[in-house]
Amino acid sequence: MRIRKMVESDREDVISWTLKTWDWGDYIESVWDEWVKDGGLYGIEIDGRVVAILHIKVIRPGVAWLEGMRVKPEFRGRGLAKILTRHVLAVARERGCWKAMLSVSSVNKPAQRVVEKLGFTVYGRLRDFYLERPPTPKGRNIKLKPLRWGEAIGYRWLNTNNLLIGDEMPWRFIELTEDEYTQLSSNGMAGAINGSLIISGGTIVFQDKKELYIRYLEAASNADMEQIAQWITHQMKTRKVQAAYGYMPPTKTYVEAFKNLGARVKNREILILSL
Repeated sequence: MRIRKMVESDREDVISWTLKTWDWGDYIESVWDEWVKDGGLYGIEIDGRVVAILHIKVIRPGVAWLEGMRVKPEFRGRGLAKILTRHVLAVARERGCWKAMLSVSSVNKPAQRVVEKLGFTVYGRLRDFYLERPPTPKGRNIKLKPLRWGEAIGYRWLNTNNLLIGDEMPWRFIELTEDEYTQLSSNGMAGAINGSLIISGGTIVFQDKKELYIRYLEAASNADMEQIAQWITHQMKTRKVQAAYGYMPPTKTYVEAFKNLGARVKNREILILSL
């Protein structure tokens, strides 16, 4: 067994066993070229075949994000995920990182146990939604109104959840800073609807499908959920996108509101862990 950086010639082998990670597939194929190019994709090789991979990305000075952990099905249960994570954490330290972060599904108990044994603790929790066939927009198109930084961080869940929002890449998460928020606000990507907070990621392309990406939303009250839904449906129509994907507090109120809108909300939370 040896651990090494992945190279382009490993692509076909790895993609062959990562195509069906979830019911919709996997994103590894779409990011493979970028991850190999940036030198952050590592893997475990056994008998000449790659059987596990993990990518490291320095998302901020001193902060590393670990992503894309995959272990070939027949090699699971051998401790390879822990071995590879330890190696990548050493790489992070070599790159000057003092903090490492990652996310895992709340129902993926084996992955949680692995990273918790390495010292990771839960740093935040979010829920995601996916809206593919929205209802016809009602009323007028609502525009985001400016919201000061001090007001934005006053939202209860955002404040108690360490200011965590979706990163520019939807599978990463960052701690929102005042400078970043100010930039987003000045570009019309962050603001309020009747006091409810929305941070937009604009239009992204995922698996050849244009989607509206919402990095974070939080309603000021239950009644405001209707106006958030109205904003989302108008944005989808205006941008001519096929779906909307985003993050919200993991409470029953949000889950029920988005299910009523026709969104898919899985029965699990996204846990963001930190070391």
